[in-house]
Amino acid sequence: MDGYEHSFPRRLSGDVKIGIRGGGVEMTVSRNYAAQSKDQRDHIEEVNTVNITKNTNGTNLNIVLEGRLDTTTAPELEQALKYDMDAANELTLDFSKLDYISSAGLRVLLSAHKAMSKKGGMKVVNANEMVKEVFDVTGFADILTIV
Repeated sequence: MDGYEHSFPRRLSGDVKIGIRGGGVEMTVSRNYAAQSKDQRDHIEEVNTVNITKNTNGTNLNIVLEGRLDTTTAPELEQALKYDMDAANELTLDFSKLDYISSAGLRVLLSAHKAMSKKGGMKVVNANEMVKEVFDVTGFADILTIV
């Protein structure tokens, strides 16, 4: 073998293998759900979910997100926003039950912010400390209205 290789289990998602060969770093992720117990597979399904609750009050659209907003779930929010945002003048996103947000989720928020800035605006309310930290580190705290 030309270099160093290390494998370690990745939480709920299979194995991650990192190898250094010839000056390059290689990382592979393998998912072997069949080798996991049914409880672990069910938990994976639960982890990668987001519940979206929409309420409209006149031209105000209020959306409560619960769970994780990541690569897997961001398209669900994008679809929900696309469907209702045209009729809304103001958008409020309640993150009180949101556990996690990834760059895919941030992309959806930026797109919604751009669309709503032409109208009455968009605000994010009740974000937890971890989500606020993501906003701070990425600069989104300077772009979005966070209450």
